[in-house]
Amino acid sequence: MQLETYKKREKNNVGDSTLNSRMSALRRFKSFVGEDREAEVEDVEEWIDHLVEEYEKGNVKSSTISQYFKAVKYYFETVLNLHGDLEHIRQWIPSAEVDHGEYLTVDEWNKLRNNVHKFRDRAIIEIMYWYARRPGEVRLLNTEDIDFEEGTITFNILKKERDDRGELLPMMELQRDGETYEKHRVFRATFEIVDEVRFYLRQHLTYAGQRKETIIYDGEEMEVHPVFSANHARMDYHTLWRMFKKEVRAAGIDKNVTPKGARHSRATHLNWDGHTPEEIADQQLIHDPETDVIGAYVHPRDEEDVRKVMGTGEDEE
Repeated sequence: MQLETYKKREKNNVGDSTLNSRMSALRRFKSFVGEDREAEVEDVEEWIDHLVEEYEKGNVKSSTISQYFKAVKYYFETVLNLHGDLEHIRQWIPSAEVDHGEYLTVDEWNKLRNNVHKFRDRAIIEIMYWYARRPGEVRLLNTEDIDFEEGTITFNILKKERDDRGELLPMMELQRDGETYEKHRVFRATFEIVDEVRFYLRQHLTYAGQRKETIIYDGEEMEVHPVFSANHARMDYHTLWRMFKKEVRAAGIDKNVTPKGARHSRATHLNWDGHTPEEIADQQLIHDPETDVIGAYVHPRDEEDVRKVMGTGEDEE
């Protein structure tokens, strides 16, 4: 298999984390196929069939099988120029499990936010909650993305490579000392600034020093100022993660909730307030409004609640 050829072709098309994930899957597939020959459709059929057997034994998740299949599908399309030859295999993959993870109740959320006293950290937590944003999207914020006069905030949204027409989204490269240290495919989405976010952002930006960083967005180089910094550079994911976990513990919340839990919490609270999956997806850009996808973020209070609000089934008479 021509893994290096694939890597070179995709290096400028997808972000680093996506490429690393796909390469890991392809190396596993190559080991299954064998070292000395090119993969064929029959090899994919046998591999997915093997993975489904492992799934039924409880040894692999359906989401993992789906990710592996996607990686192989891209390989067949980009290297072997075989488009659509694997589509019949997609239906073999078991439906994704609903993994609710950890979240905060409304009372726990208010307990957390009211216990955070540092303007920077309070702004981060408020943004992650009110806009249901991923931690990686919060740390990509630049002061140029915030317009207090117009009352807007614009995010670089991750986890998507192509637009609705199938065109590749713009690539954003973060640079330090002339070298790219991180890159992502992003699409930009603008929201109104809610009051809770406006106040703490203003306070943070008033007292925080303004760092400079060079980014390349869609081939154009520009100078920006990261909103959230640590150690004289743009805050990295692990620093944000540790801050969030520390604040959860300091608030006395006995849950293993991670920064992504703010996203789960926001979706859950909207659900409990009676918002439909379409409204949750549209207002918060959580995901497409299919019940099984939105359901991965929503934590029902009970089965009657999830049937009624998420529309997963009719109430029993």
